[in-house]
Amino acid sequence: MTLYDYKQYWSEKGKKPAEKWNYEKRKFLLNKLKELKFKTVLELGCGNGELSSLIKFFNCHLTGLDISKDRIKLNKSLDKNLHYDVFDYSDKTKFDLVICSHFLLHIEPDKVKQVIEKMIDYSNKYVLFLEPDPNTNLGKWEYYNFQHDYFKLLDTFNQSYSFTSGPKNIGIFIIDKKTDIAYEFD
Repeated sequence: MTLYDYKQYWSEKGKKPAEKWNYEKRKFLLNKLKELKFKTVLELGCGNGELSSLIKFFNCHLTGLDISKDRIKLNKSLDKNLHYDVFDYSDKTKFDLVICSHFLLHIEPDKVKQVIEKMIDYSNKYVLFLEPDPNTNLGKWEYYNFQHDYFKLLDTFNQSYSFTSGPKNIGIFIIDKKTDIAYEFD
């Protein structure tokens, strides 16, 4: 059962300016990205291109996907060096890093595991997702947001992962397909 019409919602939201990331959030993510070695990146739910604008400084090839045609059009006009496309990715290309920010919280609970599986499939090395920290109480959520138990979900995959809690009630999960380290938590 679909709880909301996500295509209609994002076609409207895609026309509005998005919230800019604050300094602490940018620094937190940049420090995590510096720990990883990657040359190709797939960003899911690229939205206003805020995350893409950070990733491009790592001198890599970035493909950004989003469901909002308006966001894609705007991103293409702002940065001609990055590749953006509407969320219909059927290519079999693998990426060193598959990344998303505040994307999975919009996926309905019965579909989130399948989305993470796809992210793992598209990755050669790492899957990184920046989501609300599941250890914090964020209060009332909007009808289009879902609070997932990421620890429980990730335990169902045969992949090692780490979690780092950050500023402004966010956290970073990293699935490392190249390591045997079980779990790391900061």
